[in-house]
Amino acid sequence: MKNRLGFIASLCSLLLLALTSSLHAETLKTIVRLIPEAVAPPPANVASGLSANMIVTIDVNRDASGNLAMSSIFVITFLTSKEPVVITGLFLREGAANANGPLHIDMGFKGTPVNPPPELSATTGYQAWVISPQMLQRMLANPASFYFDLRTSVNPNGALRGQFHKFTENLGNTVTMSSVNEVPPIIDVTARGTATVTINPTRSGKGVITGGEVTFSVLYDLPVNTEIIGLNIHKGQPRTNGDPVISSGLSGSNSIITSTSQGALSLTVRAKSSELETLNQLISDPAGFYVNLQTRTHGSGLIRGQLTSFAAAPVMSLSDTPFLVTPDGTPARLDLFFSGSRFGTGLINDWGTRQTSWTWSNTHPGGRAVVDIPAEMRANGGTLFVQAGGGDSCCPLVKLRSTPSIIVVAPEGRLNSTPVTTVDAAKFGDLAAPEAMVAAFGNKLASQSIAASTMPLPTQLDGTTVYVNGVAAGLLYVSEGQVNYVIPSGTSFGWAEVVVVAKDGTVSRGTVNVVGTIPAIFTGKSGGAGAPAGVASKNGQNFDISLSDADGSPVPIDAGDYVALFGTGLRFASTSMKITIGGMDIEPLYFGPQGSFEALDQVNLQIPQALAGKGDVDLVLTLDSKTSNTVKFSIK
Repeated sequence: MKNRLGFIASLCSLLLLALTSSLHAETLKTIVRLIPEAVAPPPANVASGLSANMIVTIDVNRDASGNLAMSSIFVITFLTSKEPVVITGLFLREGAANANGPLHIDMGFKGTPVNPPPELSATTGYQAWVISPQMLQRMLANPASFYFDLRTSVNPNGALRGQFHKFTENLGNTVTMSSVNEVPPIIDVTARGTATVTINPTRSGKGVITGGEVTFSVLYDLPVNTEIIGLNIHKGQPRTNGDPVISSGLSGSNSIITSTSQGALSLTVRAKSSELETLNQLISDPAGFYVNLQTRTHGSGLIRGQLTSFAAAPVMSLSDTPFLVTPDGTPARLDLFFSGSRFGTGLINDWGTRQTSWTWSNTHPGGRAVVDIPAEMRANGGTLFVQAGGGDSCCPLVKLRSTPSIIVVAPEGRLNSTPVTTVDAAKFGDLAAPEAMVAAFGNKLASQSIAASTMPLPTQLDGTTVYVNGVAAGLLYVSEGQVNYVIPSGTSFGWAEVVVVAKDGTVSRGTVNVVGTIPAIFTGKSGGAGAPAGVASKNGQNFDISLSDADGSPVPIDAGDYVALFGTGLRFASTSMKITIGGMDIEPLYFGPQGSFEALDQVNLQIPQALAGKGDVDLVLTLDSKTSNTVKFSIK
């Protein structure tokens, strides 16, 4: 009874907040996967198959001036286990990775049994609380300093833990595309599609939109061997043609050829500063825009769909799902968790799964879908496009869909026996982090060596695509034996599945261990040792002194000089950074994204005067209890 009254009190607070607020809100979401390796210290024994996935939604409220106000946090919890276990506590805490922090919210679950699920049965919880502006400010400023802590009767000090790493605002609009919507209508070609446009705006501390990303996700039915040369958002009313205002990056020189009539593509671009006004107009008045797909034979557009309205889009996570399947008789099970769709389910290439359980709520509903992927969908090579948001036979179709995850079906005889090994691209360690540069090694990965020449990074080079947990990764470089790529932003912590599909259809696979941060410094000779790949400045304005000679030895600089180091895996830190140079500990002037190049991080520092005349010294970064590679400096 005590827990029930607590929930009712919390619910009443939420309703009061909604009724009395004259505020505007944005909805932020994150998916947190809890793993035993993140517990500090890690437990010796955990119940077999015990897993927890949490979908967190925050309705951010602001006053008329844009200041944060009392807001609401909603959590859907999915618990499964292969053997019986009793939960003794589930908590939201604030603390750095590898450290234990204070309790903020007791989420209940005490005494809750988790039994082996026969199908859809799993322990599911839906909870809601009001959080203060002060706590929300800390959470938005540094999500990585908050975590979920799950405890069991077997592991009373912690069985699973999941650190936050990024909140995202997801605004989506799903529309039907058709050749008859073109102006003039195209009637000599049968073509259609379904497009989901998802906007992830970024905001200032006052809630003003400052930029963002736009994802184009299209399921298409086009003539075989159609060459797609454009996928753009145009400004224009129905039955009129308008100019393209946001491009997916496809062009005549960066095209996609459809090998089959039905297929899918998903492309994400970052809005340019010159497109900020357009982005705001698109969000506030989407009906004045349309999405248009152009082909080599129909350069003005083959299929088109008018946008309608943007709303908080569903988010999903595939759990214990193979991201690569074969066309043989081996069962392949889809296990999907989602939030933001009341009667939703999982969609595989527009086919709605039938085995679904829902978490009922009038605010941020969600559910779980479990189904075996039909044999006919695995009969041929290709990709399966998985989304959340469609209804099933008993319920009305929910049109708004999530961004997709991709399951690769390896064609007969095309599965590479050589595994792909992924390391970070700076010090070549065996850990990776979201939005970090990594290098994958193997064979038959591409037919030639090509480096990316455009920003945002393409997701296909020389016909090669890399999927990390079903999300296409941005590519920096491809060759027969190596692919450099970026870990997608939303990748959950723990082991992630990597699938590389080459132009000739060869499919290679591997895994990578994803953590919050991996402090890694690029070096002049690209081997992780020697002088750093950085620059120095006498005045902190003009950085015109290289830190590395061609042979990788350090270029002498003066004490007091300003230095900019370049690395990767630094941006989602839960702690401050410590720099140790020549035995002295100093603080950085800045560390975080470099700003111009995807996945590149930067560290700014000033050489202490106390190191004058020291000659050759070592520098090491420490972040989240992890150390970087050691790089060399020469101080005059």
